[in-house]
Amino acid sequence: MRGKYYSKSDRTLSEIGVTNGSKLAPKGSLLILVRGSMLYNKVPIGITSRDLAFNQDVKSITVNKNVTVEYLYQWFLSKHNYLLNKVTGTGIGAGKIDTSELKNLNVFLPTLPEQEKIASFLSAVDVRIQKLERKKSLLAAYKKGVMRQLFSQELRFKDENGNNYPDWEEKKLREVAEYRRGSFPQPYGLKKWYDDENGFPFIQVFDVADNMKLKSETKRKISEEAKALSVYVKKGTIVLTIQGSIGRIAITQYDACVDRTLLIFQSFKHPIDTVFFTYIVYLLFEIEKRIKLVETQIQQSKTFKKGLLQQMFV
Repeated sequence: MRGKYYSKSDRTLSEIGVTNGSKLAPKGSLLILVRGSMLYNKVPIGITSRDLAFNQDVKSITVNKNVTVEYLYQWFLSKHNYLLNKVTGTGIGAGKIDTSELKNLNVFLPTLPEQEKIASFLSAVDVRIQKLERKKSLLAAYKKGVMRQLFSQELRFKDENGNNYPDWEEKKLREVAEYRRGSFPQPYGLKKWYDDENGFPFIQVFDVADNMKLKSETKRKISEEAKALSVYVKKGTIVLTIQGSIGRIAITQYDACVDRTLLIFQSFKHPIDTVFFTYIVYLLFEIEKRIKLVETQIQQSKTFKKGLLQQMFV
């Protein structure tokens, strides 16, 4: 990414006047952990929000007037994997990055105005990631709180006359329903198992939609030979995905065979409304899906920033 201010040079930290600080880092200094076992997983880097003392396990970097500390911070993040590869030492508590490695790092250095623009843009990406992580945390807390209230019966519904329903009975799933996994002849992929033109519907995780129904047609159809070796279910059977996109549930709209990546509820041991049961399972997984969605957004934002860093600094 090159803006109108772009004028990049490739120089070492020492050459551009960036030096190790003293044992007292003033507000706005860049601190880098250079010794400790945690270096094998992450190299902590940060900008001080106040004057701060530090020990020999940390290095302070003071920038000159030609470098913005926010730009240098983002640049160091782009070098994270490189720094991890420079960690040496063995034994408990070991792990070290030599000071010489830091001093000899080559920095791509645009003009000051472009540094400020780059730092501002990447900082905005960081803020979005932080907000998404906060949202994920709040969703997880909300789920935990609602489930605690529902299953401890602190939150109860009333009947049409405003009266309480009878007390709940607590039972394990196996005490309520008969269920089993689907199956499919192995190994997957053999041509003889499939007949996509004239074959029989075959339910896989992909075929379970988010609206408690199957998609109108299954992605694959199977041959009579495969059907004989698979688990057949009639229309109106409840199936639940247990691998991949876990927690999708549906009441089947057509007869089909079911893959081993789904759980099949064959019957119930007590009188129960199947639609109610489906909704209960669906709601239990719904908030979990929202959390997973936010996790995906966080990962996408991080990947987006990583790509930007590679374009800007590599």
